[in-house]
Amino acid sequence: LKKVRGDVIANLQENDNSDVAALLHKMDLLVLALGQRLPKLRNVTKRSRAMLAVYPEGSHGYVRHIDNRPGSDPNDHRRLTCIYYLNDEWCDADGGELLLHLSNESVRIAPSADRFACFWADCVPHEVLPTRGR
Repeated sequence: LKKVRGDVIANLQENDNSDVAALLHKMDLLVLALGQRLPKLRNVTKRSRAMLAVYPEGSHGYVRHIDNRPGSDPNDHRRLTCIYYLNDEWCDADGGELLLHLSNESVRIAPSADRFACFWADCVPHEVLPTRGR
């Protein structure tokens, strides 16, 4: 059987440290601001668990999936997936790019430090490509 994901994860909470708290607060403010313009986010009042994911060298990545496929879990109310990258000194040879499969194209996002990406959690198929470097 092929493994679905090759990362190591840890759940994050605001009280873990002040940098984590500041980042989560900024993401919350962004989602609230987007909710004023995007009907799909208008009733979002809280975030699901935040997590840190690390893809070690040689990881096979994360197979193509949708984070919150409609009808898969009635208790999963995620609408938006937000990713903030912390990879200092990442280069193309390291791999591990996020690949978003949009309706008429695929978009590759390099996991460079201080990059932010967000997409609809309930309808955008995506995957993490294998890692070759650190």
